[in-house]
Amino acid sequence: MPLSFHRTPFPPSFLFAFLSLLNPHSNVIRPPLRGIQLGDLDRKQNPCGDFYEYSNGAWRAANPIPPSMERWSRRWASGENSKEQLKSILNEVAERQDWPKGSVEQLIGDYYASCMDEATIERQGLAPIAPWLAEIRAIGTRRELQRMIFRLHEIAIRVPFALSSSQDFHQPTRVIGEIAAGGLGLPDRDYYFKRDDRFVEARKKYLAHIAKMFQLAGQSETLAQSAADVVLSMERSSPRRRWTKWRSVTRRTWTI
Repeated sequence: MPLSFHRTPFPPSFLFAFLSLLNPHSNVIRPPLRGIQLGDLDRKQNPCGDFYEYSNGAWRAANPIPPSMERWSRRWASGENSKEQLKSILNEVAERQDWPKGSVEQLIGDYYASCMDEATIERQGLAPIAPWLAEIRAIGTRRELQRMIFRLHEIAIRVPFALSSSQDFHQPTRVIGEIAAGGLGLPDRDYYFKRDDRFVEARKKYLAHIAKMFQLAGQSETLAQSAADVVLSMERSSPRRRWTKWRSVTRRTWTI
């Protein structure tokens, strides 16, 4: 019986393609199947008893966590492979010196090469940012402070706050501003105030780190320690008004 297509909502090409899939002897070239990697399954495990080991056991046994990593998975391995590919691309672009001036390749290559030139970085020391440091030391009024904050934001140094935008959680059709604390060196509010041993130890080491940065910037040990105390005090004043990490997670949908 001949097929009639005039009453179907699907075009003939769709139906022919569908029928070809049902025919194992069809000459249609099919794309390789993608999805669950059956080779990852450990079929010796009972999926009702330990589904995680059943679904990942074979892969985990064949892919132990590398010594340099804290975790490992197919997704994590893909991320590391992507980084290596990006590194190869950047190295290739940076090594060539004949890119047209102003081209994407020239800009990316020069930027990457300058970041990787540790010898030049060490030789120059603080010289590249000396003008900025001089301007910061010269701040004497609130207006000058505001002007410096604006200038720092222009070069993506978002202190003492960060301003960005995103969809409104309550009205996704509009974009609203988001303001967050900027310039904080510790992960979240708990690190500044909790008295658990690990948080106390983190604050102690962080304070030593700040002092070391001031010493590397040319300050004496005494002045560096004093400046570090001021920095930590300022950073603590900002998180004091922030939600805890738990409250931020449980009450995400708010607008300014």
